[in-house]
Amino acid sequence: MKKTLFSFVFILTLAFSGYSQICTPGNYASNGVYPDTITNLLPGAVSQYYHTTITAKFPSDTTVSGVSVTIDSVGVTHVYDLPTGFSWAANTNSGYFLGGTSGCIAIYGNPTAGQEGTYPIKIRINACGQFFGSAIQYPDTLTGYKVVIYDETHVGVVDTRKYNFDIIETFPNPAQQFSNITITSKDESVSKLSVMNMIGTIVFVDKVKLFPGENNYKLNTNSLGDGVYFICIDNGSQKITKKIIVSH
Repeated sequence: MKKTLFSFVFILTLAFSGYSQICTPGNYASNGVYPDTITNLLPGAVSQYYHTTITAKFPSDTTVSGVSVTIDSVGVTHVYDLPTGFSWAANTNSGYFLGGTSGCIAIYGNPTAGQEGTYPIKIRINACGQFFGSAIQYPDTLTGYKVVIYDETHVGVVDTRKYNFDIIETFPNPAQQFSNITITSKDESVSKLSVMNMIGTIVFVDKVKLFPGENNYKLNTNSLGDGVYFICIDNGSQKITKKIIVSH
């Protein structure tokens, strides 16, 4: 059982490193789930595309009855009671996140007339760890989150008409281990993100799912040498380029 769990965690590592992200975890100093159930999820409106992110920062261990428990991974296995036509997805293929890391899920869909209302949702999770040297699993359900859909006249949601296709921010710059790239888009699209060095050689390529509004992409710069690079995002009809500096 213990060997099987370690193999499972190894597979999670591969899935985490190779998946094109539908969301990017927020940067939080403390372990927890963000936003909390008091702040809750962003509201939506009929005829406006909905996309929101829940981030969780996981500890690598915890204490149960005074005994240390190692957290190997925590996964989201299902989200219940979403509005009809809505979906959810994690930023890993498996939906699991390694202990000591952060992960996120996105909830998205196209609200239609007649869906106005409040939808309390339930998020089913499963934690895998080591207790007294034995592999354990602990399923649980997160409650308190809700998706609120207003009618199409509501002004408190994203108006995608103000967003042009652009790279509006790269942070930090200079980058050391990673660069957070904020991309704005008016429409939903699958775009190509590439990184080019000073002599024009493409050193990195990825497909990025963009949604109307602001999108965050976390670029790993560990494998890039020190120097100047150009980030290019291409949605098929427009191409935007932004300069970044990598300094380890």
